[in-house]
Amino acid sequence: MPGIPSSEKEQLEKSLRYNLWASLIRFIVLNFVLTCVWFFGFGLGFDAIKAATGQQLKGTMTVTGVVQEDGLTLSVKDPNKGKHVVYSLTDLGVDPTGWSYGGRLNTYWSKDEDSGDYSIIAVIPEKEASRIQGLEDAILMTGYFSIIVIGLLIFFVRRRKYTSWYIPFYWRMEKFCSENQIYQMYPGYNTEEAFIAYGNEHADTFSRQFAATQLTEMEKKKKKREIVIGVVSALAIMAAIILVICLGTTIQSIADNRKNDDRTVKVLEELQTAIDGGEEPLGEESERYNFANIVSRARRVFR
Repeated sequence: MPGIPSSEKEQLEKSLRYNLWASLIRFIVLNFVLTCVWFFGFGLGFDAIKAATGQQLKGTMTVTGVVQEDGLTLSVKDPNKGKHVVYSLTDLGVDPTGWSYGGRLNTYWSKDEDSGDYSIIAVIPEKEASRIQGLEDAILMTGYFSIIVIGLLIFFVRRRKYTSWYIPFYWRMEKFCSENQIYQMYPGYNTEEAFIAYGNEHADTFSRQFAATQLTEMEKKKKKREIVIGVVSALAIMAAIILVICLGTTIQSIADNRKNDDRTVKVLEELQTAIDGGEEPLGEESERYNFANIVSRARRVFR
């Protein structure tokens, strides 16, 4: 093409040898491999609860217990007996201060390989366990997005090596078409189409005219500033979307925990009413616990 410096011609020759689809396929495959390594390597080995509490709880059985009316005991379904058992919060290493009727704690049970029996090794408030799990998910997603972002940066930096000549060349085309009213000559044409059409019709003068069209330093700075603003705006929008998703997930988690608390309190209140009034249980199973087992246990506790 006329009016292109020799350095730009060399870059043009390199860009013609650049295979975009092959590079894109390599990026997708590499991103997939790194993602698998991240989730199945680091993700499976990372234990957020151990990082937060120092206890190795991955692979244990989790059973949710409910604080009883006295605020000092916890009812939890013993996996060994298959029925609910009442434990003292103090015996479980939990300070009963601040706990009230309907509070929920996660109990973690470890299985003895020889006897096959389960035993409690840790007790964590359900909300705290949910917060730790949310932190683990956030770490995994942050690593995943980092892999994508770094991969995209490498992809575009490598691509820029072969195509970086085109952006300043396009700016020159825009300026050339604007100064020579080429857009008005070819209405409906974009910049490249109008540029090529004009060059074909004015081959004798086109080379000299375009060679004389150069951007000033001020114009180059303005164009670069527009690109930076566009990139920063795009990143800000992406960050805002991720933030909204994270906030939505957190709010939903809080709402779910609150619903669970309300359901537990409602079941226990209905249970107390049934016990005090001598009424029959409302059903075979409650939403989370076997109602008949709770009635049987509560009659022994409240007697």
